[in-house]
Amino acid sequence: PDTPDPVRNELTIVDGSVAAVMFDFDGTLTASPGDTAQRCRKQAELVERSPMLGPRLRALREASLTLGIISKSTENTIRAALDEAGMAELFDGPVIGKAVGFEGKAGIIEEMLRAGGLRPLGAGASLQQVLLVDDDVRELE
Repeated sequence: PDTPDPVRNELTIVDGSVAAVMFDFDGTLTASPGDTAQRCRKQAELVERSPMLGPRLRALREASLTLGIISKSTENTIRAALDEAGMAELFDGPVIGKAVGFEGKAGIIEEMLRAGGLRPLGAGASLQQVLLVDDDVRELE
């Protein structure tokens, strides 16, 4: 099944309670979704998209947001692509590879918060402080 197109007029600006943004890698930072992504193209795709992504990611960092990545790709693949694209320094939060769980990425983030894995947010951080940017809405459940 395909992910439904979002209704763009329902999108809102990030409010002040968000402290961290976790990005999916395949199909979100890279151009090809996970089911069609080719490992050998991930670096090239991120390099091609870096002129578009870089300024936006920098703006989020300048707004004191913690940026991380949560993906089904391996951590080595993600870090190699970030290095090649010159974007590694923009991600000060966790880079989690092989992120597969029964409750999707939202469940993994929730568990990470309980375990203190998003340290910049401090003790008592809530799921409402983390924004997940993903090309697959099923990961939000």
